[in-house]
Amino acid sequence: MSDRLSVDVCVIGDEPGGIVVASACALAAVPVAVVTDRTARHSFATELAAFAAAAQGRIASALDGAGRPDFGGAIAHVRRIRAHLAAERSPARLAALGIRVLDGPASFLSARALDVGGTTVEARRFVLATGSRATLPAIVGLDPAMALTTDTVFDLADRPSRIAIVGGGSEGTALAQAFRRFDAEVILFEQGTILAEQDPELALAVRQRIDAAGIAVHEHTSLTRIEGTSGDLRVSARRNGEDGMLAVSHLLFVTGRQAAVEGLDLGKAGAAATPGRVEADAGLMTANRRVFALGRARAPEAPDEVSAWHGALVAQNCLLRRPVRLPAAAIASSTQTEPQIASVGLSGPSDRHRRSGIRVLRWPLSETASGVATGRTSGHIRLIVSGKGQVLGCAIAAPDAGDLIAPFALAVGKGLHVQDLAAMILPHPSLSDVGKRAAGSYLLASLSNPRIRRIIGLFRRLG
Repeated sequence: MSDRLSVDVCVIGDEPGGIVVASACALAAVPVAVVTDRTARHSFATELAAFAAAAQGRIASALDGAGRPDFGGAIAHVRRIRAHLAAERSPARLAALGIRVLDGPASFLSARALDVGGTTVEARRFVLATGSRATLPAIVGLDPAMALTTDTVFDLADRPSRIAIVGGGSEGTALAQAFRRFDAEVILFEQGTILAEQDPELALAVRQRIDAAGIAVHEHTSLTRIEGTSGDLRVSARRNGEDGMLAVSHLLFVTGRQAAVEGLDLGKAGAAATPGRVEADAGLMTANRRVFALGRARAPEAPDEVSAWHGALVAQNCLLRRPVRLPAAAIASSTQTEPQIASVGLSGPSDRHRRSGIRVLRWPLSETASGVATGRTSGHIRLIVSGKGQVLGCAIAAPDAGDLIAPFALAVGKGLHVQDLAAMILPHPSLSDVGKRAAGSYLLASLSNPRIRRIIGLFRRLG
């Protein structure tokens, strides 16, 4: 006879949003359980940031005796970060919060019951927080054992001598730049154009760094066959109808992810999953209104902060029955490329926006005191404001752009006026001044407006 457990909320998986839900329930003294066996690794963005920082020589423990970036030290640094993140959601920590922790294969028995390794868990609500797993494309001869993915790339023990990276989005490009800094020969393959998800003007700054670093980029190229064994691979590719082959030591795929919900038998819960993700509405609910899907279960590429945000909304529904409606929040994003790219809100004016008076304000780092003083002059900021000065979006290509974007996420989310940004008193010198300077250019440009000049003239005549 199986054991039985009855709780108000059962969280399946322990990605950030799931931990937010479970912690909130525990603090409110609501019976809650977490199934920890279901989560795929979900800290890749943080691990990539650690790896990129080490490659740039910003981590002292990842430098060799001559002060150069050391690959082994970088991997050790990433693993320390991984262990730190794992400790935050360890079974011992969760149990100390009053959360019942279950470990074992899980599958639904019905809309209100889940089997976890022989224990039947009955709950009023279930939360899918399973994370996602890397996927591999269908290529002739590709054996998963010979391929690296974003789930396994930081398990490498030795530096690759010649690595082919398939996927030229932000993550693939950042990895290409990092491996090149460790003196690996890098070939980057992309079926379209690299950084296609980024604004072309900002992506150009990264592309210039890639070309200068000697990374071989093959755009509009598809892999057709893989031969050989791990450490000695031959990759066949096709571009514009022409075929070619090259030899590499390692092959890394950065080509997508899918929700880690295999084996859950969602049909018995009244929920469904399309290839790659759980079907859920704007309220994060599946077809079974008592089963939520958040974070990477719903959107496999979602970052941790979106997962945590989802978790906060679901927790309010579970505890207070507050309906979940995903607002059009100002979600900022950033890359780990060199330079970083960060954006929030409207990234560029379309033809429709141009007709409605949208203005674009730019300012280069080369015209800031901090940029000149520190030699970090490559990059710029671009603000998008309405005709009346409301901040609609921001995009930055610069060192630490992910940090610089923060005040603009607030400005877009709260509908602030560009004058609010121009009025900020910031440390001097600092790179953050670039945003203030861009905002200030809006006010300076208004001085050439004929109406404003007439007003100024009137005041002059009045003495």
